[in-house]
Amino acid sequence: MLLGWIALPWLLAEADNLALFALHQLYHLPLAAWIGAPFFRADSEVMFVVQPAGRVLTAVFYLAIGGAIALVGQRRTKRTG
Repeated sequence: MLLGWIALPWLLAEADNLALFALHQLYHLPLAAWIGAPFFRADSEVMFVVQPAGRVLTAVFYLAIGGAIALVGQRRTKRTG
């Protein structure tokens, strides 16, 4: 019982790190599967490693998607309003 209480913060920290790593991989997965090298490097331990240029490309991609959605929404409200 005492070992469980001692190990609990470590286990929670590891679970938090794994959850953040999984979210990181899911965030970059669409472009990593589509584009690949040189923006994303395949790795045997993890699915892929994100290069700095891949981080920039992913951010620009999601900003463009968000901008397109906002533009369509703005035009739709102009037509109906």
